[in-house]
Amino acid sequence: MSWNPRKLLYTRKQALDVLGVGNTTLYRLLGSGLLRARKLGKSLMIEGESLHEFVQSLPQAKLKPPKSAERQVETSDTAL
Repeated sequence: MSWNPRKLLYTRKQALDVLGVGNTTLYRLLGSGLLRARKLGKSLMIEGESLHEFVQSLPQAKLKPPKSAERQVETSDTAL
């Protein structure tokens, strides 16, 4: 399931797939108010806008290059 900015509502399963989390985490996010949901008949539907807002609120990852890449850069620097 991919992110569709025009999609207003996602089923529980679709939201799980989009976020890559499990049921427990999804319900914790809903309970804490970080995600918003609506009832459509008997179905729980998660608002697409709240999924987007939640992802945007997450901090950006700071990744270090792998050790092999650092060695490769050092090796190429010494060749100059």
